[in-house]
Amino acid sequence: MKELFQKPSQLDQLAHLKKYLGKLPIRVAVLVDELDRMDRTELLLLLKAIRGVVDLPNLTYICALDRGAVVRVISGDQQYAEEFLEKFFPVQRRLPRVDEDLLAGLFDQGLDRICTKFGLLLSAPM
Repeated sequence: MKELFQKPSQLDQLAHLKKYLGKLPIRVAVLVDELDRMDRTELLLLLKAIRGVVDLPNLTYICALDRGAVVRVISGDQQYAEEFLEKFFPVQRRLPRVDEDLLAGLFDQGLDRICTKFGLLLSAPM
């Protein structure tokens, strides 16, 4: 009876996920943010999940993180943590800081388009 109600193992869950993702007819980009705000257990679980489906040709992970913060979460041994992280993210790109004025302007333009399209924030006749 116990076997009927037992949760599938992580390995079984990853195999199930891999099976269904492998059938997708399109490329999928998975955007993962705030890795640097995860605790060690969460981070290692996420990395295990990524490693479990990394060999699918139609799946790409794009992860945003503060490398130094993630290294500190992984291990107190900085060299080990750097090497560990390099295995998961062999291709890395440092992005420049976003110009705050540019970001605010783009937000305002996008919000204006949405409001215009859906008739939001219009003045009511008096």
